[in-house]
Amino acid sequence: MRVNIYANPVNYRVATIRDPQRYSIGCEDGAYFAYQNGLRLDRAMGDFDTLDPLKLSELENAGIAIEKVPAEKDMTDTAMAIAHALALGATHIDVYGGLGDRFDHSYANVLLCAQAPVTFHTASQKVFVLAPGVHTLSEACDAVSFFALTAVRGLSLQGFKYELEDYDLDPFDPLAVSNEGQGTVRFETGLLAVMMTF
Repeated sequence: MRVNIYANPVNYRVATIRDPQRYSIGCEDGAYFAYQNGLRLDRAMGDFDTLDPLKLSELENAGIAIEKVPAEKDMTDTAMAIAHALALGATHIDVYGGLGDRFDHSYANVLLCAQAPVTFHTASQKVFVLAPGVHTLSEACDAVSFFALTAVRGLSLQGFKYELEDYDLDPFDPLAVSNEGQGTVRFETGLLAVMMTF
């Protein structure tokens, strides 16, 4: 089961959304964006501190299930939505939004990629995490960067403009930032964050 989550900020386009008829969860303005654009919306979640109350009422009147939580909580709205998707049995989660001007929120969301099978999408970026193994990245992009969330051992990048062979990439090592092209990613252990810019 794959799940879509529509989050803040709403910095993505409807045309980029994969399978908009999947089970979908909206957070704050992301929920209203989905509703406004005729996307499937099964549940709206969050503290709704940034959504106009009239818009929230509109969602309620449309019969959308609303889960409103206190503003003071231990999880972000996006993290709550991801937890809900996992509880439903999601095998992959595509989050639209979640990366923007609030670097702290963006960083927290990148960390969520290490805890669940999540890909974040905006109009200009895509972020996901790879597990050990061999992976082919064939999607055209302007730049692609790789960061170790945990110690990555034996990292090889083949076919990219800047290649690596059997390199040990540690969490505070920015060596693999701003690469170009497509290619094969191979490593033995660790979790590797991939950040693509379009």
